[in-house]
Amino acid sequence: MNKMNMVEVSQSLSGLFELFGRNPPTDGALIHWWETLKEFDYNDVMACLGYWARDNNKPPTPADVWGKLNDQRARQLEAKASAEAVQNKSRYLGGSHHSGPTEYGRKMLSEMKKILSKDNSDKYSNWHLRVLEKHANGHDVPYISLKRARQLVGE
Repeated sequence: MNKMNMVEVSQSLSGLFELFGRNPPTDGALIHWWETLKEFDYNDVMACLGYWARDNNKPPTPADVWGKLNDQRARQLEAKASAEAVQNKSRYLGGSHHSGPTEYGRKMLSEMKKILSKDNSDKYSNWHLRVLEKHANGHDVPYISLKRARQLVGE
């Protein structure tokens, strides 16, 4: 929330306190409300206050509202993590939802087949030197290729 939102939050709180027959929060109390709730989204705060009378029989305290909003935030984070876990699971071969090889993987497999084929021309005989040269010139090379090339030249 930003400080401009505190006017609307203050009005909502005053209405709730009036509904429950209590005096509205003072300016000093509103400072504590602000400090407690400023980390949350304005729309979430207003929704929580808007439904307060439906679910409760007394006016809220800052801790009551903070607790509800924090629980909501935790549920949202858990749902997001769950969805990401399902999405990421298919990216690994060990996952039960294997989606197949990637484009990069297909290219690497094709190059490996060429290197390992019986028709090894001079083009592939010094591949490790070309990998090291590309790396030295600032090109991205697969880590495993760089590691193996360094092993072959004794680095």
